[in-house]
Amino acid sequence: MSVVYRYELNVPITTFGVPDGTSLISFGYKSQRGKFYVWAMVPEEELHVEKTVKIVGTGGEIPEGGKFIGSCVMPDGFHVFHAFEVKK
Repeated sequence: MSVVYRYELNVPITTFGVPDGTSLISFGYKSQRGKFYVWAMVPEEELHVEKTVKIVGTGGEIPEGGKFIGSCVMPDGFHVFHAFEVKK
């Protein structure tokens, strides 16, 4: 069985521990908190691994080999950021 969890991100890069088999499924910005987040499907397992997410603005360099998670438009309606899962 899997559950959906939310993980807070720091700009420009964040590494965090998750159970093995976790899939990062969405990326967004919560203006009420002023923070970026990823949402993940997390299996209920004990073994943990690390995930690293890099945030880049439109026009920014995409990390080599990065797996696209999603994009979000900032509350100003102008700036757009994109999240990529990267290997360390």
